[in-house]
Amino acid sequence: MKKTERWAAVFFVFYLLILLRITVFRSGFGTHPLFLDGTVSVSLFEGYVPLVKGGHWFLFFYLFLGNIIWFVPFGVYLAYAGWPDSLRGILLCGFLLSFFIESMQYVFGTGVSDLDDLVLNSLGAWSGALIVMRLRVCRERKAVPGEERTEKESCGGTADSAARMQGAESRVRRGETEKGSCGGMADSAARQG
Repeated sequence: MKKTERWAAVFFVFYLLILLRITVFRSGFGTHPLFLDGTVSVSLFEGYVPLVKGGHWFLFFYLFLGNIIWFVPFGVYLAYAGWPDSLRGILLCGFLLSFFIESMQYVFGTGVSDLDDLVLNSLGAWSGALIVMRLRVCRERKAVPGEERTEKESCGGTADSAARMQGAESRVRRGETEKGSCGGMADSAARQG
């Protein structure tokens, strides 16, 4: 394991501990009987409507965006570590971690287990993975020798960006690299021929 990978793993564990501290092991942990004080909300985004109507914008953004942002590092690390190797797999992992946290909040009575938390947390994990994959595609596109591209062509929003990201991820997983870039050998041969 490389030094950077070790540090990434250490920070990931630290992140998970903080995440569990603010979601499950918060104040009041251990003071409630198990399974008696937990509540479940299965209405999707219904709790946000009164916040918006009442003009409580800070609380709305704190809760809504916070549920996304706290899971971005989870997706970033999974994509960086390469497990699982697809956005769909990382989305599922984000959902499962969120489901575990929501279940523990119910069991220990330390929060409301919300359906919208599952959706927003999963979106956060997916977004984090998308950021890493997008950066890899940018690096791959810029590292291709002999091809001049504008910044928009290298990293910019074309319709096939997601397909290029998945292709880049697949090539990286197979170890098809050229001088440390993300570009595959097969791609290089095709460009030269």
